[in-house]
Amino acid sequence: MAGNRKIFLGDKRFFKIAQITDLHLSSFRDEGPEQKALALIEEIADAEKPDLFVCTGDLAWRHDCESCIREFCRFMDEKKLYWSFAYGNHERDYGPPTRVIEKYLTDSEYCIFDRGPDNVRGQSNYAVGIYDGDDRLRWILWMLDNCEYMELRGRKVCSYIDSSQIDWFTEEKKRLCTECGDGARSLFFFHIPLPEFREALDAGAAVGNRLEGICCPEINSGAFAAMLEMGDTLGVFVGHDHVNDFSADWHGVKLCYGRVTGFCDHRRGGYPNGEDFTRGARIIVLDRDNFRRIGDTYLYLKGGKIERQERKEGGKA
Repeated sequence: MAGNRKIFLGDKRFFKIAQITDLHLSSFRDEGPEQKALALIEEIADAEKPDLFVCTGDLAWRHDCESCIREFCRFMDEKKLYWSFAYGNHERDYGPPTRVIEKYLTDSEYCIFDRGPDNVRGQSNYAVGIYDGDDRLRWILWMLDNCEYMELRGRKVCSYIDSSQIDWFTEEKKRLCTECGDGARSLFFFHIPLPEFREALDAGAAVGNRLEGICCPEINSGAFAAMLEMGDTLGVFVGHDHVNDFSADWHGVKLCYGRVTGFCDHRRGGYPNGEDFTRGARIIVLDRDNFRRIGDTYLYLKGGKIERQERKEGGKA
């Protein structure tokens, strides 16, 4: 389904996204954590009926990465679940060349994916347009590739969204506005949190769980500033830190971690403090009649519990 990156609401008022993240699929040879993750996705689909699943990276890792992605694509096709994907920092650690991975994604009937421009760093920089019943572009879901790591003064650190990516999404937004008219709102999905997640936490703006350190780039490339300058950004949605799920309103933009969806233990994926951390997904609801803001966002937890992150007096993550 590569290249077909438009979704039409028809006469529906609401568009619902289920953000899944950090599945860390490593083997389908046994009844291990991979089967638990697929069962949870099926549970989310039945309970929430999302229009689109968005996987914000680390779908698979280790040496069976290729077979895991193939099996995941097959599962989503069998269940007829539409989904989009942005690379994390692990799919390319051990796995096959990205062109091999992308063939499974593009051959999948229900995967909405594009490699993105060759002159932009990364392999999953693309936009998914959501159109209302009058064929007006209401929301743009931007998928970005953080890439893996970079060398900084001899140290391996998290990579950042670079200038080629910033130039691409700002220019692409201008092009879409020229073609479709101004007014569409933007939501960004990628794997590694921006430095602004740490700033929002330190300022006391976050609500939810912060159970491990924020592993964000040491270099602030100005990606968030560019998103702000676009004037239409509603939210930024990330994963990577497995047992963080907090959200924050920061300069008018919702910064949100997803809720970890994978079940790998310390031997197969590594979830510190994770055994008692119920797996789930972040749900994002967009309202055609009030498209200039996020209608709702909350966490769906395994077993059906809904967790809303609402600020209490003096509350912090």
